[in-house]
Amino acid sequence: MKMKKKRIVYSLTGRGLFSELSNLALALVYADYNQEELTVNTRNWNARVEKGWSDYFESVLPNCNGVMCSQYIVYKKGKPWWGNIYYNPSAFFRYYIFYIMNRIYLLFHPETELGNEVFLKMRSEDFLEKLEDIRNDYGSALRKILKFNEKTTGNKERGKSCDNSRYKRPELFRRNKLFKRHSDRKRLKKCAATPGSRYREPLAIHELYLEGSAHVTYIV
Repeated sequence: MKMKKKRIVYSLTGRGLFSELSNLALALVYADYNQEELTVNTRNWNARVEKGWSDYFESVLPNCNGVMCSQYIVYKKGKPWWGNIYYNPSAFFRYYIFYIMNRIYLLFHPETELGNEVFLKMRSEDFLEKLEDIRNDYGSALRKILKFNEKTTGNKERGKSCDNSRYKRPELFRRNKLFKRHSDRKRLKKCAATPGSRYREPLAIHELYLEGSAHVTYIV
């Protein structure tokens, strides 16, 4: 009987946009090295407007918004302090709600690893030392996942032609506050539909070339 190919479901969360995309690229490098399939879960992504990944990019990777395999935090696995029942009850109970949902999902999908199970592995020295050319692998992964859809490409061209200086300042992290302040999708869509709103669509797309010819794109 042929073994089913292992799969990684990597969740995008509420961290900075560039941080999320760069870690996703590293997750793809990790998955390719281990011959695993990578699926992107955007249910809790703070940049999701409607569908998530396909709001901006072509779906070159399998993607989903399933609740049972989604994660709110992927960069740590430690249990919350019991004192959070009093000091931060939402974080405490959220941890265990996601923990139970994830355990149920893995019970029925034993071939799957979730983001928090691979996050430290893919960033470990043991793994990175196995790669012959991490710069090239990482750059190739970025170029693969950051393929804009037609809507984003059109927004990009309109942003380039706009005389407003806010589209031309290469402020990578400040513009990411747009998603943090408007992580609620209903509010974001309301702002997008409001004439003259500062946080309106189309979103301008800027390009940044990092050392090593890795083509990184960020949204403002």
